[in-house]
Amino acid sequence: MLEWMQKHKKYLVVTVWVSALALIFAGLVEWGGGGFSVGSKDIVAKVGNLEVSRSEYQRAYDFYGITDDEEAKMLGVDNEAFRETVRAKLLELISKEIGITTTKEEMLDFLLHIPAFQVNNRFDKSQYSTFLAKTGQKAESFEKLVAKEILNAKIQNFPLFSPATLEFNTFLTANNIADDISVAVLHKKELLKNEHFDISDSRIQEFWNTNKDNYYKPAVYNIAYIAIDSNLIPLHTESLEQFFNDNKTKYSADALETQDKNLLHDYRLEQARLYAQLALSFIETHLKDSYKPQNVMKLTKNADFKMLSLESLKKVQDSILDGEAMPKDMIPIEYAAISEKNTEIYPQLLINLNSMSSHIPTDGKVSDIAQQRLDLIENDNIIIAPYFIAKSQRVPLEFSEVKEKVTHDLLTHDEQTRFKEIAQHKLKYIMQHGNDDKMMQHIGFVTLADSTLRNSNAIVPARNDIHIHSLQDSEIKYFISQIFQENSKYGLVFLDNNRILLYIINQQRLLNLNELLNASNNALDEIAQSKTRDMRNALFEYATAKYRVIDYRRKD
Repeated sequence: MLEWMQKHKKYLVVTVWVSALALIFAGLVEWGGGGFSVGSKDIVAKVGNLEVSRSEYQRAYDFYGITDDEEAKMLGVDNEAFRETVRAKLLELISKEIGITTTKEEMLDFLLHIPAFQVNNRFDKSQYSTFLAKTGQKAESFEKLVAKEILNAKIQNFPLFSPATLEFNTFLTANNIADDISVAVLHKKELLKNEHFDISDSRIQEFWNTNKDNYYKPAVYNIAYIAIDSNLIPLHTESLEQFFNDNKTKYSADALETQDKNLLHDYRLEQARLYAQLALSFIETHLKDSYKPQNVMKLTKNADFKMLSLESLKKVQDSILDGEAMPKDMIPIEYAAISEKNTEIYPQLLINLNSMSSHIPTDGKVSDIAQQRLDLIENDNIIIAPYFIAKSQRVPLEFSEVKEKVTHDLLTHDEQTRFKEIAQHKLKYIMQHGNDDKMMQHIGFVTLADSTLRNSNAIVPARNDIHIHSLQDSEIKYFISQIFQENSKYGLVFLDNNRILLYIINQQRLLNLNELLNASNNALDEIAQSKTRDMRNALFEYATAKYRVIDYRRKD
């Protein structure tokens, strides 16, 4: 362990130093936020025989950087901070079980290398004493704090159970198996050209009775929103300079002077995110006074979102610079109706709408709105700040309204069922009688590197000469990825409703000894990281089951 600590000393010194300072100053501020009290003045929880202190919880809570208690409550910051501190205690208990400790020598070694206590790159006792005096700390208590943070750093970063040679070889072999395959593309139109389907009125009615819940007028979400095109954000010299100074490592030294396009793009995007957050607060403040149902416009595609004008963006910028609240009507609030079945609108927006649907009013009354903010939607240079208003319910449709669609759906259902049956018959024939050279196309050996599940550290390189009839490259990669997720020598891969791929694995080839010996360091590191991750997860599950967690929090 000492050898590993020396290897990672530079990183750990910074980590421990920052953590120690955070603990000190967390104890110097009044504990607010979180929205709850605790059963004990200084204890939030007990994990096994370890206590989670109020300052430990507060440090985890403050890490999220959210100062608004209502917003933090809505986002569940208190619970996330609680889980993080409990997890840290569980890992500490595990460390004791497997013998991870911090020695006095380790603590002193780290103390000597903390930059704030050095003069001319050497530890200076007066600097250390001055720091202790300013923070009201005794040397003994501070050094215990440093020792604890060293232990935490060890727990979070210690290497667990390095993979044995057999494990390396097993993982490398599994990830680099080559399958020699033959494939046939089955087309629905060709296979069903002589098929007849009975679509009688009785079957249509029966199909309707079974599937009537699928026929309805979709629900519609009404939202208020403000949309921002970051390309329109006006430049402000001082804030741009501040942004550059905060992110110097990302750009060239003269990026500010030359108005580097990447710098300006990133600056505008950050400003747009800030404006969008303010826009949500603006909507929340003024929605009840400005909402009129007749102003709701139907949105069918992303291009329908109306962007804030340059004039409005300048008003927002001036408001930020002056530190003043945005008055009513300073910028326009847009209103939109979006169908739950709309596939042309930002997918994440629809996902968020759907996940919040149980909390959305169904009668359209703005007076019922309560904390219906949504996460910002960001796509390229566009940022949408959406706010829920209401949701109309689905309306069931009568049979007479949808008979034509039901008839079409029944025919499609019958065709798909028969298509799959014929494909299964062909697969069964191949399994019983062997490869049909007239029907099958021989592809040769393929590996995981040829799939959409590409192994970046593959020993066997990907091929660039795989062609399967009329399939696109992305479809070929998908097909190969499906083969490597199955355990069968024969199988079917459903590309879409009109095409099925039938495949045979003729033979397999494993890595030889020379290939294993030539594995890259990246490949070996990837396996080691995978095992370490899995072992840590297993240890955490073990600790969760073994040690009792008592939550002393009391909701207000």
